[in-house]
Amino acid sequence: MTHTVKSRRYPAAWREGYGSANMVLNHGWRLGHIWLRGVNRTGGVFLAHPLSRHAKLSQSEGGIMKKQNGCLTAFLVVLGIIIVVGLVHLGVGYYLLSEKIELKEIKASESVASAAVEAISQSAFEPVLPAPVLNSSVDEAFVHDKALDLTGYYFSFEPVQIGNFRLAHIDMGSNNDFIKFEKDGQSIPTWTPFEFEFEDITSKEIQTDQGNFRENSPRVFCKRYLITREVVTFEGYDKQVGKVSFTGKFTTRFLANMVNSMSILTQDKDAILTGDLTINGKTFRNVRFQYWAGD
Repeated sequence: MTHTVKSRRYPAAWREGYGSANMVLNHGWRLGHIWLRGVNRTGGVFLAHPLSRHAKLSQSEGGIMKKQNGCLTAFLVVLGIIIVVGLVHLGVGYYLLSEKIELKEIKASESVASAAVEAISQSAFEPVLPAPVLNSSVDEAFVHDKALDLTGYYFSFEPVQIGNFRLAHIDMGSNNDFIKFEKDGQSIPTWTPFEFEFEDITSKEIQTDQGNFRENSPRVFCKRYLITREVVTFEGYDKQVGKVSFTGKFTTRFLANMVNSMSILTQDKDAILTGDLTINGKTFRNVRFQYWAGD
């Protein structure tokens, strides 16, 4: 079925031909194709073809498709953002992990280097002592290393006192004194080559050319001892002070200066001997001693 519609006036520039438009006419018709026939200044006529049902519904379907396309675009944008954020997190995590691994490797290298330096330092500067030569009494109660000459006096840094008796010093004799004592026993009633001397702080003080001394200064003679590079032990007894025992060790540096009676050390204010001292049942831990060779 064809409807003929009067047209409006058209410009003279239009020519006869085939055109199309999107004009919906009454009764559900849409302007389809226009056939211009001899359009002139006075107007003309054109034909309108019926609009099919499919064509009438195409506008609503196009809107739905546009909405679907918009949702798909938004989803792809969000998915892209999530992927980018995930990649950024992975990159940051990898960077931090690589930094930690590199830091551990640096610390491990530093520890290895410091251990190597320490080992080199010890091997370069730690004195080398000759082989020990132990000498002992027949009953082996007295044993000492003949390669060491420990002659001198040893004064404690910390005050050591029990009751009225305060430790004055440790006295050690020469290598020959030890050998003679281990062979013949105590030949001098008032002296042994290894003894602890105390002073009664309540007794009268006597002044001499060699210093001040207490009138009552009991000496604890050795009843057993062991003197090596690894350990120094002592056991003795005095009727005033009671039983005295000591377990300690000399420093390697100090022993290196006391080898084979060639000591050039006259005094050492560092702690060269450290050990536990027990006097009549009371123990003093980690007592430190310094050295003086004497006059």
